[in-house]
Amino acid sequence: MADFLIKTDEDAFRLLQETIDNGFDPEKINIKFDGWPQLNIHLKGDKYDSSLTPSLMKGFIELQKGINRSYCLVRYNTPNTNVLSKQEREDLEIQVKVGKGSTTTAVDLQSLLTNIGEQVINKMDPTTLAITIVSLGLIWAGKTSYASYLNTRCQIRETEVKSEETRDLIKNQQFLSEQETERAKILSQVILQNNNVATLSNVANDTKAALLKELANTDTAVIQGIEVDGELAGELAKNARRTSIDIRLDGLFRILNVDSSDATEFKVRLKNVESKEEFTAKVQDGSLDQRYIAALQYGEWKRTPIQLMVNAKSLNNDIRNAIVIEAKIPESK
Repeated sequence: MADFLIKTDEDAFRLLQETIDNGFDPEKINIKFDGWPQLNIHLKGDKYDSSLTPSLMKGFIELQKGINRSYCLVRYNTPNTNVLSKQEREDLEIQVKVGKGSTTTAVDLQSLLTNIGEQVINKMDPTTLAITIVSLGLIWAGKTSYASYLNTRCQIRETEVKSEETRDLIKNQQFLSEQETERAKILSQVILQNNNVATLSNVANDTKAALLKELANTDTAVIQGIEVDGELAGELAKNARRTSIDIRLDGLFRILNVDSSDATEFKVRLKNVESKEEFTAKVQDGSLDQRYIAALQYGEWKRTPIQLMVNAKSLNNDIRNAIVIEAKIPESK
Protein backbone atom coordinates (compact mmCIF):
# COMPACT_ATOMS: atom_id res chain seq x y z
CA MET A 1 0.00 0.00 0.00
CA ALA A 2 1.33 3.42 -0.96
CA ASP A 3 0.96 6.50 1.25
CA PHE A 4 -0.50 9.64 -0.31
CA LEU A 5 0.91 12.50 1.74
CA ILE A 6 -1.08 15.73 1.76
CA LYS A 7 1.12 18.68 2.72
CA THR A 8 -0.44 21.45 0.62
CA ASP A 9 -3.65 22.53 -1.10
CA GLU A 10 -2.06 21.39 -4.36
CA ASP A 11 -1.72 17.84 -3.00
CA ALA A 12 -5.32 17.89 -1.78
CA PHE A 13 -6.73 19.05 -5.14
CA ARG A 14 -4.63 16.44 -6.96
CA LEU A 15 -6.06 13.66 -4.80
CA LEU A 16 -9.58 15.08 -5.07
CA GLN A 17 -9.44 15.18 -8.88
CA GLU A 18 -7.97 11.69 -9.04
CA THR A 19 -10.72 10.36 -6.75
CA ILE A 20 -13.45 12.06 -8.82
CA ASP A 21 -12.03 10.59 -12.03
CA ASN A 22 -11.10 7.08 -10.90
CA GLY A 23 -12.54 6.44 -7.45
CA PHE A 24 -10.54 5.63 -4.34
CA ASP A 25 -9.15 2.24 -3.36
CA PRO A 26 -8.13 2.13 0.33
CA GLU A 27 -6.24 -1.12 -0.30
CA LYS A 28 -3.88 0.69 -2.64
CA ILE A 29 -3.63 4.18 -1.15
CA ASN A 30 -3.41 5.36 2.45
CA ILE A 31 -4.12 9.09 2.94
CA LYS A 32 -1.86 10.84 5.44
CA PHE A 33 -1.78 14.50 6.45
CA ASP A 34 1.46 16.33 7.17
CA GLY A 35 0.84 19.81 8.58
CA TRP A 36 -2.29 20.23 6.45
CA PRO A 37 -4.82 21.73 6.70
CA GLN A 38 -3.82 24.79 8.72
CA LEU A 39 -5.65 28.10 8.81
CA ASN A 40 -3.25 31.05 8.97
CA ILE A 41 -4.35 34.59 9.78
CA HIS A 42 -2.00 37.56 10.06
CA LEU A 43 -3.34 40.81 11.53
CA LYS A 44 -2.01 44.36 11.44
CA GLY A 45 -3.21 47.20 13.67
CA ASP A 46 -2.48 49.07 16.90
CA LYS A 47 -4.23 46.43 19.01
CA TYR A 48 -2.44 43.50 17.43
CA ASP A 49 0.98 42.80 18.85
CA SER A 50 1.24 39.11 19.73
CA SER A 51 -2.21 39.34 21.26
CA LEU A 52 -5.84 38.37 20.71
CA THR A 53 -8.53 41.00 21.25
CA PRO A 54 -12.02 40.01 22.51
CA SER A 55 -13.49 40.59 19.03
CA LEU A 56 -10.92 38.31 17.41
CA MET A 57 -11.47 35.71 20.11
CA LYS A 58 -15.17 35.86 19.24
CA GLY A 59 -14.26 35.04 15.65
CA PHE A 60 -12.31 31.97 16.74
CA ILE A 61 -15.21 30.87 18.95
CA GLU A 62 -17.43 30.97 15.86
CA LEU A 63 -14.79 28.95 14.03
CA GLN A 64 -14.87 26.34 16.80
CA LYS A 65 -18.66 26.15 16.61
CA GLY A 66 -18.52 25.63 12.87
CA ILE A 67 -15.93 22.88 13.15
CA ASN A 68 -17.97 21.10 15.83
CA ARG A 69 -21.09 21.38 13.67
CA SER A 70 -19.26 19.95 10.65
CA TYR A 71 -18.12 16.98 12.71
CA CYS A 72 -21.66 16.37 14.00
CA LEU A 73 -23.12 16.47 10.50
CA VAL A 74 -20.68 13.86 9.20
CA ARG A 75 -20.53 11.70 12.32
CA TYR A 76 -24.10 11.92 13.66
CA ASN A 77 -26.12 13.27 10.72
CA THR A 78 -27.24 16.32 12.73
CA PRO A 79 -26.09 19.94 13.12
CA ASN A 80 -26.88 19.75 16.85
CA THR A 81 -23.56 19.97 18.71
CA ASN A 82 -25.21 18.92 21.97
CA VAL A 83 -24.66 15.30 20.91
CA LEU A 84 -20.89 15.67 21.30
CA SER A 85 -19.29 13.82 24.16
CA LYS A 86 -16.79 15.52 26.45
CA GLN A 87 -13.99 13.54 24.82
CA GLU A 88 -15.10 14.55 21.33
CA ARG A 89 -15.16 18.21 22.31
CA GLU A 90 -11.64 17.89 23.65
CA ASP A 91 -10.46 16.11 20.50
CA LEU A 92 -11.98 18.78 18.26
CA GLU A 93 -10.80 21.77 20.28
CA ILE A 94 -8.74 24.04 18.06
CA GLN A 95 -5.35 25.27 19.20
CA VAL A 96 -4.63 28.87 18.26
CA LYS A 97 -0.91 29.67 18.15
CA VAL A 98 -0.05 33.37 18.38
CA GLY A 99 3.18 34.60 16.81
CA LYS A 100 5.34 37.61 17.64
CA GLY A 101 4.98 41.16 16.37
CA SER A 102 1.76 41.83 14.50
CA THR A 103 -0.56 39.04 15.57
CA THR A 104 -0.15 35.88 13.53
CA THR A 105 -2.39 32.94 14.33
CA ALA A 106 -2.19 29.39 13.07
CA VAL A 107 -5.11 27.00 13.60
CA ASP A 108 -4.30 23.32 13.05
CA LEU A 109 -7.31 21.51 11.59
CA GLN A 110 -5.57 18.22 10.91
CA SER A 111 -7.16 16.57 13.96
CA LEU A 112 -10.63 17.39 12.59
CA LEU A 113 -10.02 15.38 9.43
CA THR A 114 -8.31 12.56 11.30
CA ASN A 115 -11.12 12.25 13.87
CA ILE A 116 -13.86 12.30 11.25
CA GLY A 117 -12.04 9.74 9.12
CA GLU A 118 -11.70 7.37 12.05
CA GLN A 119 -15.32 7.74 13.15
CA VAL A 120 -17.12 7.40 9.81
CA ILE A 121 -14.89 4.92 7.99
CA ASN A 122 -17.64 2.27 8.12
CA LYS A 123 -20.48 4.67 7.20
CA MET A 124 -19.34 5.66 3.71
CA ASP A 125 -17.87 3.92 0.72
CA PRO A 126 -14.14 4.67 0.28
CA THR A 127 -14.62 7.13 -2.60
CA THR A 128 -17.29 9.18 -0.78
CA LEU A 129 -15.20 9.19 2.40
CA ALA A 130 -12.06 10.38 0.60
CA ILE A 131 -13.96 13.12 -1.24
CA THR A 132 -15.70 14.27 1.97
CA ILE A 133 -12.53 14.38 4.07
CA VAL A 134 -10.35 16.15 1.51
CA SER A 135 -13.12 18.59 0.55
CA LEU A 136 -13.65 19.38 4.22
CA GLY A 137 -10.02 20.41 4.58
CA LEU A 138 -10.19 22.57 1.47
CA ILE A 139 -13.46 24.20 2.54
CA TRP A 140 -12.22 25.11 6.00
CA ALA A 141 -8.61 26.02 5.29
CA GLY A 142 -8.00 26.09 1.55
CA LYS A 143 -6.85 29.36 0.01
CA THR A 144 -9.12 28.75 -2.98
CA SER A 145 -12.25 28.46 -0.84
CA TYR A 146 -11.50 31.74 0.97
CA ALA A 147 -10.72 33.51 -2.31
CA SER A 148 -13.97 32.17 -3.83
CA TYR A 149 -15.95 33.27 -0.79
CA LEU A 150 -14.50 36.80 -0.87
CA ASN A 151 -15.14 37.07 -4.62
CA THR A 152 -18.75 36.00 -4.14
CA ARG A 153 -19.27 38.48 -1.30
CA CYS A 154 -17.89 41.28 -3.52
CA GLN A 155 -20.35 40.40 -6.27
CA ILE A 156 -23.27 40.28 -3.86
CA ARG A 157 -22.42 43.51 -2.03
CA GLU A 158 -21.86 45.39 -5.29
CA THR A 159 -25.52 44.78 -6.14
CA GLU A 160 -26.72 45.68 -2.63
CA VAL A 161 -24.93 48.93 -1.82
CA LYS A 162 -26.32 52.31 -2.84
CA SER A 163 -23.31 54.48 -2.01
CA GLU A 164 -21.05 55.13 -5.01
CA GLU A 165 -18.07 55.41 -2.67
CA THR A 166 -18.77 51.99 -1.17
CA ARG A 167 -19.32 50.50 -4.60
CA ASP A 168 -15.94 51.83 -5.68
CA LEU A 169 -14.36 50.14 -2.66
CA ILE A 170 -15.77 46.79 -3.73
CA LYS A 171 -15.65 47.10 -7.50
CA ASN A 172 -12.92 45.27 -9.40
CA GLN A 173 -11.70 43.41 -6.31
CA GLN A 174 -10.27 40.12 -7.56
CA PHE A 175 -9.16 37.44 -5.13
CA LEU A 176 -8.99 34.42 -7.45
CA SER A 177 -5.94 33.80 -9.61
CA GLU A 178 -6.29 31.85 -12.85
CA GLN A 179 -5.04 28.68 -11.14
CA GLU A 180 -7.40 29.13 -8.20
CA THR A 181 -10.31 29.71 -10.57
CA GLU A 182 -9.70 26.25 -12.05
CA ARG A 183 -9.42 24.73 -8.58
CA ALA A 184 -12.63 26.46 -7.54
CA LYS A 185 -14.39 24.69 -10.42
CA ILE A 186 -13.30 21.32 -9.03
CA LEU A 187 -14.60 22.16 -5.56
CA SER A 188 -17.84 23.54 -6.99
CA GLN A 189 -18.32 20.30 -8.92
CA VAL A 190 -18.00 18.30 -5.71
CA ILE A 191 -20.41 20.60 -3.85
CA LEU A 192 -23.01 20.21 -6.62
CA GLN A 193 -22.72 16.41 -6.67
CA ASN A 194 -22.25 15.62 -2.97
CA ASN A 195 -25.01 16.67 -0.56
CA ASN A 196 -22.80 16.18 2.51
CA VAL A 197 -20.08 18.44 1.14
CA ALA A 198 -22.69 21.03 0.11
CA THR A 199 -24.01 21.16 3.67
CA LEU A 200 -20.48 21.42 5.10
CA SER A 201 -19.76 24.27 2.68
CA ASN A 202 -22.84 26.15 3.90
CA VAL A 203 -21.70 25.77 7.52
CA ALA A 204 -18.18 26.92 6.66
CA ASN A 205 -19.41 29.96 4.71
CA ASP A 206 -21.55 31.07 7.64
CA THR A 207 -18.50 30.80 9.87
CA LYS A 208 -16.37 32.75 7.39
CA ALA A 209 -18.95 35.53 7.52
CA ALA A 210 -18.65 35.66 11.32
CA LEU A 211 -14.85 35.72 11.14
CA LEU A 212 -14.86 38.40 8.44
CA LYS A 213 -17.04 40.61 10.62
CA GLU A 214 -14.46 40.54 13.42
CA LEU A 215 -11.60 41.29 11.01
CA ALA A 216 -13.22 44.66 10.28
CA ASN A 217 -11.51 45.95 13.45
CA THR A 218 -8.03 45.46 11.94
CA ASP A 219 -6.05 47.70 9.61
CA THR A 220 -5.29 44.73 7.39
CA ALA A 221 -5.86 41.00 7.65
CA VAL A 222 -4.15 38.29 5.64
CA ILE A 223 -6.11 35.03 5.50
CA GLN A 224 -4.32 32.10 3.86
CA GLY A 225 -2.12 34.59 2.05
CA ILE A 226 -5.06 36.74 0.87
CA GLU A 227 -4.83 40.36 2.00
CA VAL A 228 -8.09 42.04 3.01
CA ASP A 229 -8.35 45.66 4.13
CA GLY A 230 -10.25 46.06 7.42
CA GLU A 231 -12.76 48.46 5.90
CA LEU A 232 -13.42 46.06 3.03
CA ALA A 233 -13.80 43.13 5.44
CA GLY A 234 -16.45 45.02 7.36
CA GLU A 235 -18.32 45.89 4.18
CA LEU A 236 -18.26 42.34 2.82
CA ALA A 237 -19.48 40.97 6.16
CA LYS A 238 -22.71 43.00 6.04
CA ASN A 239 -25.79 40.81 5.48
CA ALA A 240 -23.48 37.82 5.02
CA ARG A 241 -24.73 35.67 7.87
CA ARG A 242 -28.03 33.95 7.25
CA THR A 243 -30.72 33.39 9.86
CA SER A 244 -30.57 29.70 8.98
CA ILE A 245 -28.38 27.34 6.97
CA ASP A 246 -29.61 24.91 4.31
CA ILE A 247 -28.66 21.37 5.32
CA ARG A 248 -29.19 17.86 4.01
CA LEU A 249 -29.78 14.97 6.40
CA ASP A 250 -29.45 11.53 4.79
CA GLY A 251 -29.54 8.51 7.07
CA LEU A 252 -31.58 6.07 9.11
CA PHE A 253 -34.63 7.40 10.95
CA ARG A 254 -37.44 5.90 12.98
CA ILE A 255 -40.97 7.18 12.34
CA LEU A 256 -42.47 7.88 15.77
CA ASN A 257 -45.87 9.08 14.58
CA VAL A 258 -47.75 10.46 11.59
CA ASP A 259 -49.96 13.54 11.46
CA SER A 260 -52.35 13.44 8.46
CA SER A 261 -54.76 16.15 9.61
CA ASP A 262 -53.83 18.34 6.61
CA ALA A 263 -55.36 17.11 3.34
CA THR A 264 -52.50 18.49 1.21
CA GLU A 265 -49.60 17.04 3.17
CA PHE A 266 -48.79 14.99 6.19
CA LYS A 267 -46.10 15.26 8.82
CA VAL A 268 -43.90 12.62 10.40
CA ARG A 269 -42.13 12.75 13.72
CA LEU A 270 -38.63 11.39 13.11
CA LYS A 271 -35.91 10.07 15.38
CA ASN A 272 -32.34 10.08 14.11
CA VAL A 273 -30.94 6.60 14.79
CA GLU A 274 -27.41 7.89 15.38
CA SER A 275 -27.95 11.12 17.32
CA LYS A 276 -31.28 10.07 18.96
CA GLU A 277 -32.53 13.56 18.06
CA GLU A 278 -36.22 14.04 17.25
CA PHE A 279 -37.81 16.51 14.85
CA THR A 280 -40.88 16.88 12.65
CA ALA A 281 -40.71 16.79 8.85
CA LYS A 282 -43.30 17.45 6.17
CA VAL A 283 -44.06 14.94 3.44
CA GLN A 284 -45.44 16.35 0.20
CA ASP A 285 -48.04 13.67 -0.42
CA GLY A 286 -48.89 14.78 -3.95
CA SER A 287 -45.34 15.08 -5.26
CA LEU A 288 -43.55 12.25 -3.45
CA ASP A 289 -43.08 9.06 -5.45
CA GLN A 290 -45.44 6.26 -4.38
CA ARG A 291 -42.53 3.93 -3.62
CA TYR A 292 -41.31 6.49 -1.09
CA ILE A 293 -44.77 6.65 0.47
CA ALA A 294 -44.72 2.84 0.69
CA ALA A 295 -41.33 2.95 2.42
CA LEU A 296 -42.64 5.47 4.96
CA GLN A 297 -45.66 3.26 5.64
CA TYR A 298 -43.36 0.27 6.09
CA GLY A 299 -41.25 2.16 8.60
CA GLU A 300 -44.31 3.24 10.56
CA TRP A 301 -46.09 -0.11 10.58
CA LYS A 302 -42.99 -2.24 11.23
CA ARG A 303 -41.55 0.27 13.71
CA THR A 304 -38.17 -0.14 12.06
CA PRO A 305 -35.62 2.43 10.82
CA ILE A 306 -35.75 3.39 7.15
CA GLN A 307 -33.40 5.36 4.95
CA LEU A 308 -34.50 8.97 4.42
CA MET A 309 -33.24 11.95 2.48
CA VAL A 310 -34.33 15.16 4.21
CA ASN A 311 -33.89 18.80 3.22
CA ALA A 312 -33.97 21.15 6.20
CA LYS A 313 -32.70 24.37 7.69
CA SER A 314 -30.47 24.66 10.73
CA LEU A 315 -30.68 27.55 13.17
CA ASN A 316 -28.08 27.19 15.89
CA ASN A 317 -28.74 23.65 17.14
CA ASP A 318 -32.32 23.38 15.88
CA ILE A 319 -33.60 21.59 12.78
CA ARG A 320 -36.42 23.49 11.08
CA ASN A 321 -38.55 23.35 7.92
CA ALA A 322 -37.61 19.72 7.32
CA ILE A 323 -39.06 18.06 4.22
CA VAL A 324 -38.71 14.37 3.30
CA ILE A 325 -37.72 14.12 -0.36
CA GLU A 326 -36.90 10.40 -0.61
CA ALA A 327 -37.49 7.28 1.47
CA LYS A 328 -36.49 3.67 1.02
CA ILE A 329 -36.39 0.44 2.95
CA PRO A 330 -32.80 -0.58 3.80
CA GLU A 331 -31.61 -3.44 1.60
CA SER A 332 -31.11 -5.71 4.61
CA LYS A 333 -34.87 -5.51 5.25
